[in-house]
Amino acid sequence: MSTLLGVVSDSHGNHDFLSYAVRMLQGLGAEVLLHLGDNALDVESGIPLPVYSVPGKFEPAYADVSKRTLALEFAGWKVAMSHVFAELPEGDIRLYGHTHVPAAESMGEVLRLCPGHLKSQQDKGEQPSFALLELDNLTAAARIFRLGCPEPFVRLILTKGPPC
Repeated sequence: MSTLLGVVSDSHGNHDFLSYAVRMLQGLGAEVLLHLGDNALDVESGIPLPVYSVPGKFEPAYADVSKRTLALEFAGWKVAMSHVFAELPEGDIRLYGHTHVPAAESMGEVLRLCPGHLKSQQDKGEQPSFALLELDNLTAAARIFRLGCPEPFVRLILTKGPPC
């Protein structure tokens, strides 16, 4: 059985884009929402999913170093979250924001993902985007979607290798 995680970042108070992304994620089957900062407080109310978040650089909570990262486990995968890539704790899946540039890559047995931003129609040359992670005990599949587009423009699958 798989677990579906919605991943967003850098909403910067744009509640309309955040709500639209959450509706799309729900339509894709997301069970949990992860917000990677700037403005994590945007998900404080009105989100119909369980939410986990970390603060971004433009939030007062970012001053507290102990709140900058979060490590969770879903379907046997350790999911590490931080707004800034350089501050990420160890994890099988490492989620970050801040750049506003969507990216997914595998580095050995680690998946790194930035879902992009939900700030405005265009920021840093990128359209608004979000990600969906599908996890089961052997596979992590990442898909990044542009806001309003039903097909992902980035897909990446990471498979846990068999034990030696």
